[in-house]
Amino acid sequence: MNFRIALAATAAALAFTTSAGASTWQLLATPSSGDTLTFVDDAAAPAGTARADRWVLRSYDAPQSFGGHYPHRSARLHYEIDCRAQTVALTDWTFHEGSLGDGRVVWADTMGDAVFVKPVARSAEARLVAATCAR
Repeated sequence: MNFRIALAATAAALAFTTSAGASTWQLLATPSSGDTLTFVDDAAAPAGTARADRWVLRSYDAPQSFGGHYPHRSARLHYEIDCRAQTVALTDWTFHEGSLGDGRVVWADTMGDAVFVKPVARSAEARLVAATCAR
C-alpha cells in the first residue's frame, strides 16, 4: 500500500470515528491503483439477517462525472443486500463536491424499486456482499 493511500485512510478513519453522532466507517477497499477509497457504514448492518441495508462511501483521487455532468469527488451509496441470494441492489445515492462525503451535494436520487443483481467478481460490491453476509 503506498504512503498516500495509507495517509488518506488514516485521516479518513480519524474523521469518521471522532465526529459526534457519526457512524463507524470501516475501510472496505483500496484498489491497487490508489484512485478510490471505499468505506462501509458498520452501524447499518444487523448481524444474522437475510437482508441488510448498507451505506458505502467512495472517495476519489480525481473528480468524477457522468458525461461531463455532476462533477464530484465522493459518493454515498445506499445498498440493499440479500445474503441468501448473494445479490445487491443500489437504492439511493448522493454525489458530493468534496472528498469523504463533504461539500455541496451535486446530485441525489433514488432507484425506486430495488433491482437485485449478482455483483461482479472482485468488485467493491462483491466485497460488500461478502463482508455483510459473513456476519
